[in-house]
Amino acid sequence: MKKFLVLSIIIFSVGIVTYLLYKYLNAPEEGNATENSSTTEIPRGKFEIDFNKNNFTFGEEEDLLKELKECDSTNENDRDPFRPACSPRFFKFFPLDDGGSLRNGFILLIKATVRGSETRKLKIFQREKGTLVLVNGFNGTLIERRKSVSKYDDLIIRFGNRIDNILRHFNCLFKWKGGKYLYESCEEIDDRRVKKQFKDSINMEIKTMLDKEHYLF
Repeated sequence: MKKFLVLSIIIFSVGIVTYLLYKYLNAPEEGNATENSSTTEIPRGKFEIDFNKNNFTFGEEEDLLKELKECDSTNENDRDPFRPACSPRFFKFFPLDDGGSLRNGFILLIKATVRGSETRKLKIFQREKGTLVLVNGFNGTLIERRKSVSKYDDLIIRFGNRIDNILRHFNCLFKWKGGKYLYESCEEIDDRRVKKQFKDSINMEIKTMLDKEHYLF
């Protein structure tokens, strides 16, 4: 009787150890759990966008473009900017904030020449009561994102303007305030940093130019 009891205990113990070992070896890896998470880390810093190498990576882009009527869903030719297909050759999406779904808000960069535009356009949308609403519009291109104290990054947007027949470029800082992006300062002119002693006057002049020439909409 005692031998039978001891044998039963041994068999039970071996079974428990075998089960625990199986669970450990077949547990999902932490890396896979992260990949399947809906939270997407936003890359920050300076960057350039080449639309010829662009791809849709979120799986929601085409539906959002159709919802906004930004593209011609009947056109399969992605070479005609006057009838832009729902293609990454014309449109680039960025998450608006960490962890947020594109469906609820995003930054949309549109290639120059689309519908005859001379410049790239940057549009920021948020969904309100089920409808996508345009929060900001810029006749310029996004060149940098900086982490801010809020969940909305600071943006550096590049504008171009001909002054005395010379094309000048202005890299401007925008910060999220009161539910939209507002102009903060001009950081660089022709990629040269604005000196501190000229900062206040330059900031006012550039803001006047952006408003007067409809770079903001």
